[in-house]
Amino acid sequence: MIGRGMHTHPRTPHHHAPETMFDVSKKRKLMVYVLEGVGIGGEKLSVQLLLGSLKSTRTAASVDADPSWKELSYFDMTNVSRKQELKIEVFSGKSLFATATVPTLPAALDHDQVVDEWFDLTRVATDKLSGQVHLRLYVSKRQETAKKSSNSTDAYAGKYIFDYQKSTFKSGDVLLFEGHGFLDVCTKLVSGMPYTSAGLVMELESKYTRKKELYLLQYSRNLDQLHDAFRFTATEGISLFPLYDRIHQYPGLKVWHYPLKQPLLPGPLANLQEWVWEVHQGITGFNTEFASFPYPAAIKTYLQHFGWNPTKNNTAVQELNSTQLVLEGLKLGGLHVERKARTYYEPTKLLLYTFFAEPTLLRKDAPVADEESEESEDKPLPVPPKKKVKGKKPLPKKAVAKKEKDSDDSSSHKSKDGDSSTESDSDESEHPEEVKKEKKKSIFSSFVNSKPKDKEHKEKEKEKE
Repeated sequence: MIGRGMHTHPRTPHHHAPETMFDVSKKRKLMVYVLEGVGIGGEKLSVQLLLGSLKSTRTAASVDADPSWKELSYFDMTNVSRKQELKIEVFSGKSLFATATVPTLPAALDHDQVVDEWFDLTRVATDKLSGQVHLRLYVSKRQETAKKSSNSTDAYAGKYIFDYQKSTFKSGDVLLFEGHGFLDVCTKLVSGMPYTSAGLVMELESKYTRKKELYLLQYSRNLDQLHDAFRFTATEGISLFPLYDRIHQYPGLKVWHYPLKQPLLPGPLANLQEWVWEVHQGITGFNTEFASFPYPAAIKTYLQHFGWNPTKNNTAVQELNSTQLVLEGLKLGGLHVERKARTYYEPTKLLLYTFFAEPTLLRKDAPVADEESEESEDKPLPVPPKKKVKGKKPLPKKAVAKKEKDSDDSSSHKSKDGDSSTESDSDESEHPEEVKKEKKKSIFSSFVNSKPKDKEHKEKEKEKE
């Protein structure tokens, strides 16, 4: 559903799809999933989206009374106004049949969240309501390959909130991830859920200490180049990552922990551990199972537009295989799991099994600052530079010494006055910060007011001399 005039950049070659697709658009991206329509009327219905001067090609025409399109589209909003409306046009054959409007994009949408809505259509001929169209929309200004922070131990600049208090990890537990990259958004739009990839928790012997440590078996592109715990280098495909490193260094948004209600039995656990080592070393048939994987038609057609070839560039979509890997591991761990070879499973498939306890949100990502909103936020006013007084000369050393002596005498007189000292002490003890502010203010004001008096004093001294 991506067509001529939709992008502000030329057709993207396969090495930008989908690895760094989001990095092409430096500002906002809008992705839309057109699902279905009801009660529209007409025949051979198709949909086209318009965002300012950008537009998508029409969906395939549907002959059903309640059409199902299920097609994705992408808008680069670099040169599109923040308040631009998204227009939905429904065609009956070649004629414009009905329209709808999504107001003020992307101000009406929360960034990095799927917005699932039905929109009322107005028939062009009668100007009356005529059915509805179902869309899922996603606005983001993030880039897929995050910039690394030079002054932080974390690989990715950003503030995360972690919660491990309620989590005790064991072999067979599952982590679900919410990413914000190109493939991740495709998965979220198609499934309507935030989960985009999965990993299997394993307790294994460390290569060095021979002690049990926690790792995560995961099928991924490993865009953040996290080192495999046993290969000591960053690799794509099936990897074993240190568990806590993967949670902290994951280039995405949220991470959930789905613990098993009961630990795995010793026999099945031994089988699972043996399989993990084999699949990690690439000596099982599982590694070659995804050569021609039947991914969802919407995602497959969508990626092919950007030059992706499913037989040549399968490594570019390895996150889509992560659920299959986890299901196979759970099956070998003795759990009743349904898994068919060469079948795509969304991460939400794992939520159907009752052997998992209630999940815990381990990590959530701080929201990305909005450039436009930053400009409107209240900021502290800049302090104006002090003006230099022309013609004013510093006091001579004798006058400065005399002034200091006078101030010492006045302070000694004040200390002898018991009532005044008692009041000042009590005030300072009750409101120390306010007293300090008042002192600064009074000192500053007395300094300003003393300027003309100093001048008069100098003139009197000259007359006496």
